[in-house]
Amino acid sequence: MSPNSKPVLVLGGGISWGLAYQYALSTLMEMCWVHGIAVNTSEFGHGALELLTDKAAAIILRGRSGERVLEDGVIEFCKGNGVKMVVYDSQGINVDNLVTPFSLFIELEWLSYYLSLARNRRMGVWRYYDKRKF
Repeated sequence: MSPNSKPVLVLGGGISWGLAYQYALSTLMEMCWVHGIAVNTSEFGHGALELLTDKAAAIILRGRSGERVLEDGVIEFCKGNGVKMVVYDSQGINVDNLVTPFSLFIELEWLSYYLSLARNRRMGVWRYYDKRKF
């Protein structure tokens, strides 16, 4: 996945949905200045499908529940359309479904770190938060 790809869709469902949402909006947009879009895997066919072309990038968070068949379909669709993607699946380890978001979070933190290096961007510095009063 190129650090300059725009936008980056973060797909997750079931137990991983909250992490997908947090990562797209907080980590990618707020900390890495990358346009992140959170998409629930079960809603993939309603709009996100049209954005995933050969110029798109996607991060797919795999869960351990009944979403596997749907996730497989999303991954195959992305491969067929030349989407640059990263698939996180708890490093292939067999963890309890309730632990999945925590194991995926660690993997996403490493991605964020290397993305910040590629973009020459310090994640602890904001562009506007210290200048705007809410």
